[in-house]
Amino acid sequence: MRLISWNCHFGGFEKEKIEAVLPLKPDVLVVPECEQVENSSTRHWIGDETGFGLAIYTFGDYRLSPLDAPDPNIRLVLPFKISNDKTDFTLFAVWTKDNKNVSYVMQTWNALQKYEKHLADERVVLAGDFNSTPKVKPDSESRDAEGKAVDHNRIVEFLAAKGIHSVYHWHVDELHGEETQPTYYHQWKQEQPFHLDYCFASDALAKCVKNVEVGAYDDWVQSKRSDHVPLIVDFDL
Repeated sequence: MRLISWNCHFGGFEKEKIEAVLPLKPDVLVVPECEQVENSSTRHWIGDETGFGLAIYTFGDYRLSPLDAPDPNIRLVLPFKISNDKTDFTLFAVWTKDNKNVSYVMQTWNALQKYEKHLADERVVLAGDFNSTPKVKPDSESRDAEGKAVDHNRIVEFLAAKGIHSVYHWHVDELHGEETQPTYYHQWKQEQPFHLDYCFASDALAKCVKNVEVGAYDDWVQSKRSDHVPLIVDFDL
């Protein structure tokens, strides 16, 4: 099963950009910054009045269904059930959007608290654009209900305590904040790279990972398709 996450940079996905992804043969595709699309058993969109949101697509015999209703206070994370006749797993699709009161990392934190019961599933994946890294510190207002600071490392530690880890970091043996393969290039500049897109997986699925690949700058950013490159994860399911 091939899972791909790619922030397509403010729409145009179904009109033209999807043709760049289809040759990669995804089974499950997470597309942050996607224009609104019609929901079905093979695609689902959540978003807001801007018309841009988070889309999830499945291909082949895979089907999807949301496990909860979207919370308008969480921008934008939602758990789904992905399944075919042979297997199923829970997918948290992620595109965090900050606003005046809630930072990127707090959107993730709030979603993890809201949908925490689904993190207990044996087979769970979180994939998408988290917009967070240890290289960028959140503002002083990023605190939990007890007043403790919330940053990217706190998210990683929270998930690790539940046996859920970033498959890129596990596969290439790198630390968060020390990635050698960026997924985002700020202002489209190769000299301003960040790793902001992640695929976390529970132990039951992490052991099934066969390969992790990050798209190349020349193919995706220099070509002006997006300021993000795809994160591609192959599972042996």
